[in-house]
Amino acid sequence: NPSSINKSKLKDFKLSGVNRISLGVQSLNDKELKFLGRDHSSEQAKTAILETAKLFNRANLDAIYGLPNQTLDNFKENLKLIFNYANILGHLSIYQLTIEKATPFYKLFKNGKIILPHNNNLADMYEIIQEETDKINLSQYEISNHSFSGHESIHNLGYWRYNEYLGIGPGAHSRVSYDNAKRALIQKKKPNNWLDSVLNNKNGIDEINNLSNKETALEVLITGLRLKEYLPYSRFDQFSPQPLKEIIKSPDIKDLIDNKYLEISHSKIKTTKKGKMVLNTILYKFEKVLSLF
Repeated sequence: NPSSINKSKLKDFKLSGVNRISLGVQSLNDKELKFLGRDHSSEQAKTAILETAKLFNRANLDAIYGLPNQTLDNFKENLKLIFNYANILGHLSIYQLTIEKATPFYKLFKNGKIILPHNNNLADMYEIIQEETDKINLSQYEISNHSFSGHESIHNLGYWRYNEYLGIGPGAHSRVSYDNAKRALIQKKKPNNWLDSVLNNKNGIDEINNLSNKETALEVLITGLRLKEYLPYSRFDQFSPQPLKEIIKSPDIKDLIDNKYLEISHSKIKTTKKGKMVLNTILYKFEKVLSLF
């Protein structure tokens, strides 16, 4: 968070071996930051970005769009400022605001006290982001992630390519292979509970879930179809009860291919630009087909 770092702390990160920083800027508009409950100002965020850029060759600016009452005009105005600073860091993660249940935002939303932009406006915002990032070579390589060539997040690509990973710390998730299957590990969420468990049990694990082959195959699609690059059939087929070349013959999936939401090439599959805009629907259809096996 911009409010929790300074020049000295950044130097300590660098000395300790950290080689990439992601800054939770979210917005460079003070009214939006207040609404989002952030404890930093736009000026603090700008300072943090400039100080980070001096020390780190790889860094990311995290931003949010689709805020209540956000019009296309003020979205475009804010976006220009975000782009100016993302340009300095070489990487931008920009996500549409999602209202999650059991949050203060959800209660306000249900009571009609906050109104989100219309879906058509959100779609326009998404398309504007793609058009404008292309102009400054901050190219999209994942639904919400853009970077200069060579500045892609190796860490996050590991998730999206469905590599194994270990999550360390309170609330962290892991995916590891065990007996030719995938196992999901979840660490205890509350820091004090996690620390007590580590001291007493030598780990902070709260849950261990063995994923079925269908669950794992679906996760491969959930992660892999987010990327601009193709997803090889083989990554999916090693877990799925049915090979992908057969699944894409089903009417629901064939329809997505015919209408250019999905693109097939040499035993690889990816979402097209318009497919990325309706990825949840695409994944729902794959889940429906998978449930038949």
